Amino acid sequence: MMLPYSVRLVCLCLACFGLVQVFAGLIVSALANRAIALAGRLPARSAAGLLLGIRLLPAGASLVAILVLCLPSYFLLEEDAASEPVSWLCIAAALVGASVLAIGLARGVRALLRSPRVGRPAAIRIAGEECCLVDSAQPMLVLTGVFRARLLLSPPVLRALPANELSVALSHERAHRISRDNLKRLLLRLAPLPLPTLDRAWSKYAEWAADDAAVHGDANRSLALASALVRFARLNAPGWPLPLASSLFGEEGGLAARVERLLAAPTPVPADFPRWLPLAAAAGLLAILLHPASLALAHRLLESLITGY
Repeated sequence: MMLPYSVRLVCLCLACFGLVQVFAGLIVSALANRAIALAGRLPARSAAGLLLGIRLLPAGASLVAILVLCLPSYFLLEEDAASEPVSWLCIAAALVGASVLAIGLARGVRALLRSPRVGRPAAIRIAGEECCLVDSAQPMLVLTGVFRARLLLSPPVLRALPANELSVALSHERAHRISRDNLKRLLLRLAPLPLPTLDRAWSKYAEWAADDAAVHGDANRSLALASALVRFARLNAPGWPLPLASSLFGEEGGLAARVERLLAAPTPVPADFPRWLPLAAAAGLLAILLHPASLALAHRLLESLITGY
């Protein structure tokens, strides 16, 4: 099939996206159980970060292949001919890439549409945290929203939890906000290839990490949070299966497991992972990929994909 310069570029980008997604997704799927086992030996926050990085690896690798290799090598080394033949292999790979991309976008849009719309509920401040008081008979303590997260609180929770337990519960939700866990949930939805095992494992460790951040290794706060979880469980409240929300009483972390962790010896919050280390690694990788020899190799591979041999 004969295609012009710009259309060939789009076709190549979609083909690269689809091929990298499929191959990287297969690798991640094969290593998922080992990654979860490794996460079990790490602090909760480190485990959540590890699993999130592995889960988003196929999407990240696809974007790097397009932005760092495909586009620069094409613009620098591809002749601007009026039109050239493109193999059916390349077109088939582009269709795979377009389908995978459409799946990810559909998952993300559906998650956004399923997010609650609560209008402008009354705002109150409890323990230094601004909460939106929702007029609902159902117990609710939910952090909703991606870029402007809001904490939704219903009267039954105010009546059920003593002041010390409510304070540490709000600290749990504050930890979710600081970690931008709802944004991470959206990224997991946008990642084209669903990997439920890794998604559930990340959700569990994200809840455990928020628990650890809320109690700060303090035995009294651990006891208060465990008591808050048990009190709420006794209210027989329905679950809140919201895709882009973090609830103190969600089931992702396992209620029994969370209570057992909180009642065990307090776990101090580990030191922050050095932020400069992944940035330095990314800069080094970028320098290697943008080297002329790397771009020339990428262009030869793209030419093979276009011609089919």
